[in-house]
Amino acid sequence: TSLDVFRYTISTDRCEQIDCVPSNLNIQTLFCDSQDNIWIGTAAAGVWILSPDFSLLRHLDSSNSRLNNDFVRCFCEDKKGRIVIGTFDGVNIYSPEDGSMLSYKIGQNTNVDALSFFSVLYAYCDRDNTIWLSSYVGGVNYFNLDDDNFLYYEDPAVDGKTTLGIVSSIVRSNGGLWVGKEGGGLLRCDEKTGLWERVPLPSDKDGDVRSSIVNSISS
Repeated sequence: TSLDVFRYTISTDRCEQIDCVPSNLNIQTLFCDSQDNIWIGTAAAGVWILSPDFSLLRHLDSSNSRLNNDFVRCFCEDKKGRIVIGTFDGVNIYSPEDGSMLSYKIGQNTNVDALSFFSVLYAYCDRDNTIWLSSYVGGVNYFNLDDDNFLYYEDPAVDGKTTLGIVSSIVRSNGGLWVGKEGGGLLRCDEKTGLWERVPLPSDKDGDVRSSIVNSISS
């Protein structure tokens, strides 16, 4: 729940609270990595990492690590087991093996481009180990940790209408980038041409994509 962490055991139909983390954490997101560790992102208390047996492995926040901000919105894992942490102030890349952490913020870095907006809402790693990041009003950023190079998809106008820049989720599939928007419907970008198109949804009202809200997509 938003306040506490519970474990549900299917075989016994039993739900019990996990007591190794504090109550009232204002939990924003949960993530299970390839080692079955549980990552808990909170609105003000950083990251709590639990082992598969639900014991506390580590607590990361802005006071004991390089975590950009204690408001953590999302996680994903790259092909090398590094954890991408999206926060209210940029993104961090954490290596569980040695405990090192990289920090990226808007306009801070010297690489080709930095983040286009400070608040990261969603993170996704594709089969090429490219990290895709959605932002609150800054469109879509993507980069590869091997070359440390940020690139950016601008938030497109569709059919001559400006859409809200809130990107809720991203999926890369069948040669295209699919983007769900809160106030812009479902968009697809052809990776070869770079052209965007709107995918009609039953929820679109009178063809106005600004009223169409897509919270999550999956392939």
